[in-house]
Amino acid sequence: MLDESVTIGTVVLLGLLGDLHQMGQFTHGCDSSLRLAPYPHRDYLSYFMGAFMLAHRLLSHEGPLDKLFWEEVIGEEGIRTLGDVNSLENDFREMLEDNIDVYPPPPISPDDPNYHFHYAGDVVIRPNLLIHRLRYLKMKTTMYAHIRVRMTSRKEAVLMVHPAVKRKRDIALHYPPCHEYMVEQLVFFAQTRQQYPQLEDVSDEEVSAFLDAKCHEANTKGLVGLGLEINR
Repeated sequence: MLDESVTIGTVVLLGLLGDLHQMGQFTHGCDSSLRLAPYPHRDYLSYFMGAFMLAHRLLSHEGPLDKLFWEEVIGEEGIRTLGDVNSLENDFREMLEDNIDVYPPPPISPDDPNYHFHYAGDVVIRPNLLIHRLRYLKMKTTMYAHIRVRMTSRKEAVLMVHPAVKRKRDIALHYPPCHEYMVEQLVFFAQTRQQYPQLEDVSDEEVSAFLDAKCHEANTKGLVGLGLEINR
């Protein structure tokens, strides 16, 4: 339920970790100070959660989230696997900061076309050592393209822009390909709140959990008694 910038920033940070690891292997080989376990490995779950938490701190306008929030995100099984939640973000940040000067990642050319992209509603990348604006925009373009291909392959409706307004700053990539679906979900949650007054002041996440429980109770694809159809 977090802003999409957090997801994009997470992938940027994981990509940065991969770049630093590769530069270390190239420069110092087996003596590299940044050595990662072969993938897959349980360490990669801690890398992901550390990157997720760090991206939220660097990009989100919601402000820091407490330990209880992240414990709920990770879940009991994840906590048993990962251990102390508080250390995940700090350990990941220190790993990047300790190596970024020793093994600087390959620079991205200012001539890269993504450098000149503007997206509607883009977050302002506050100055920081780890998530640069160009890397963020390049990753956003890549991720949107991937989502678009996957949705098209599943014959799902993808947000399109009429060719008459398809200028450089008005292309469909301004919004997530699933933008219309996301808006439909918000409208659906609003309709649900109207029919169930007890949900008026709860979060979208809680409305979604309520609908899931109703679906399970009815054991059908549609929700009996709501007069609404849930698309899952």
